[in-house]
Amino acid sequence: MRRAYLLLLALNAAAVALAAVTAALLTPPRGWPAWVPVAWWAGAALLSGVVWFWRWLLGRRQGEEAENERRVAALSLASLPLLWSLFAVIAFWTGYPRHAAAFLAVGLGFAAVGYALQPGE
Repeated sequence: MRRAYLLLLALNAAAVALAAVTAALLTPPRGWPAWVPVAWWAGAALLSGVVWFWRWLLGRRQGEEAENERRVAALSLASLPLLWSLFAVIAFWTGYPRHAAAFLAVGLGFAAVGYALQPGE
């Protein structure tokens, strides 16, 4: 499971790199309202809460059929670093470097937590 998780993180890193290169080629928007970063944080937190809740629901299932669902739930944590890193790219592209650094730090933290929570197979 940990290899699969690392593979998913590598694919996530490639997606974030592609997003960063694309953002570098585009002209950043000007004059965004001050509430936009707050909306990004709220959106990222809400989506992360959905992933954790879904993981919790799948992890509670019992029986032989539930084993695969528990594995999928464990691997679902790989979506969190992708989510937060993409918000970091958006924040950096639009001129909010401090928010971008914070989003990236949270994403890396979720990557470490997700790896630690993977079954050691």
